[in-house]
Amino acid sequence: QKDIATRDDKLKKNSDKNLGKLGTVYKAKSLKTQLERENDVNDKLAAAIEEQDLMTLRRTIHEAKALHPPLKSESLNRAIKLERELTNINSLLKEGKAAIKSGD
Repeated sequence: QKDIATRDDKLKKNSDKNLGKLGTVYKAKSLKTQLERENDVNDKLAAAIEEQDLMTLRRTIHEAKALHPPLKSESLNRAIKLERELTNINSLLKEGKAAIKSGD
């Protein structure tokens, strides 16, 4: 009886140790995939900033904010500022076109 009880205790301790190792492995894998996603989004943001393409900027900004946890980086801040600037330029162009049409 005593041997069975000690054997059971040892088995429980060993299973807890293995579970801890597996939990660490799963956390490491999930962290790795999260870092890969963030890296991909940062690359897309950098490319969109270079091209100054408004729709690509909007898509990648949305993708960056949809990550869990949301991405917070310099490239994201620059992309948001550039998106605002491009939106303002587009609205000014539309106002100018409307003013030219109404002037005719």
